[in-house]
Amino acid sequence: MGILSGCSSHTAQVPTNSLKKDIVIDEQQQLEPYSQEQSLVTTTKHEPSVFLQSLPDSDIAIIKREASRTMLPMWENIDARSATMRHRMLQVIQELGAPEELLYVPVAESGYNPYALSPAGAFGLWQLMPRTAVELGAFHKNGIDDRRHIEASTRAAVSYLLSLHERFNSWPLAICAYNLGPWGVERRLRKKPWKSEDGLNRLPFPAETRHYVKQILGMIALA
Repeated sequence: MGILSGCSSHTAQVPTNSLKKDIVIDEQQQLEPYSQEQSLVTTTKHEPSVFLQSLPDSDIAIIKREASRTMLPMWENIDARSATMRHRMLQVIQELGAPEELLYVPVAESGYNPYALSPAGAFGLWQLMPRTAVELGAFHKNGIDDRRHIEASTRAAVSYLLSLHERFNSWPLAICAYNLGPWGVERRLRKKPWKSEDGLNRLPFPAETRHYVKQILGMIALA
């Protein structure tokens, strides 16, 4: 799913209000060696995101560093592209009682391109596959495809993510299941159980899925 990976196979990136507002970059820090004590991005948040709870501090430092390296150069373009959509999506997310950080999923999925289409057939901001879209009510028998509709696709995708979180009781695992599929996650977890304290490198999933979840969690850690 996503331009680099995801519910199909794509990639992208973006946050809540304004990236320039949420992310403050110290240009001198960009030239200095990275350390766990020195972050490339500062934040006004005081409580850790629910998506990062129980992950090792070393993991969070690594995904922040990687996200800053790969994502920050693209923030401005993604921010501009998503400017007319974020508030509409955020309203749906809040109505569903979901974490606002889910706005980062379309970054990895489509780069906030509502017309993004993967070779596998995933479509829209959230890169929903046709079968998944039908199950979620975002693709109708009369041919109407709500995967390109901002509110409808957001409601379908976020509802799906909430169900995955309820199923696995873990946001990292829910994101992995959005990419790999719940049955693929469940099957692998039966063979090799995983908890957040184990670290992201020990997720028993393909490298593409591990990269996908690290990409999203890294953006969340930077915000």
